[in-house]
Amino acid sequence: MIEEIRNPMERIGASFKSNVKPLSLRKRKEVENLRTSYTRQIPSTISIELDLTSWGPRNDSSYFSDSILDILCFSLSRIYKKFPKVNSTFQDSKSYIEFDELQIGIAFDEMENLKVLTLKDSELLSLDQIQEEIIRLLEVYSSGQTIPLELFNSTFTITDLSKTGVTSCVPTLSIGQAGIIAITIARPGVFTLTCTYDHQILEGKYVAEFLNSLKLKITSVYEAVSDSVDTLLCSACAKTVVEELEVSPKNRGFIVLRKSLHEEIVLCRVCFEGY
Repeated sequence: MIEEIRNPMERIGASFKSNVKPLSLRKRKEVENLRTSYTRQIPSTISIELDLTSWGPRNDSSYFSDSILDILCFSLSRIYKKFPKVNSTFQDSKSYIEFDELQIGIAFDEMENLKVLTLKDSELLSLDQIQEEIIRLLEVYSSGQTIPLELFNSTFTITDLSKTGVTSCVPTLSIGQAGIIAITIARPGVFTLTCTYDHQILEGKYVAEFLNSLKLKITSVYEAVSDSVDTLLCSACAKTVVEELEVSPKNRGFIVLRKSLHEEIVLCRVCFEGY
């Protein structure tokens, strides 16, 4: 049994001056959640490097101009069905539960105010729509108002530290989830994706294949939105028009679908037929 010591400095016989400081209510809640989480999960971590320097900067000056948070959300929502175990939760020693839908939790953290808000139904959204929804969630978080409960119902979490100068991070699993990805920047134009996962459900090789598939998808999307490429992108699957034409000589390009008087999207043949 580990003996509890009220003042840790007593263990080494130190006589430093010290003051007892209370944890904030938010921090105490966070600690409580972490303790609950780690009684049900066995975390392991794998990282992969993503070098995007070949394509230069993105061709926009928005909030996402030096980020891949939106592209990661978009790409994850397009490939997760190939790796269903990443979107799951541990149930007991004999079973786990796979979620039918991916609901991405995005971590927002200003000082001691960590919140993970849900980007809902991202697989139905275009890249532009995902950007708009992330901005909306940021505004909800920053408003100081009560956050609706439905925004706390995610199945997989992403935390973006690429704007903080941090070069590496081991993210902590959320309660009831099997995976979380942290985005950091190793050097300009080179990102690191670090995935912590529940080893009770997933294995290292499975997660490595998942991260490599995610890397390929992110790279293809980033290429299409960078300054070095001027091309169309399927609003649903992010396939480029060049890739569409290579699929079959019968393909003539993308199909334009007008959703309203002021909004239209472009779809590849496969996505159009399943839209």
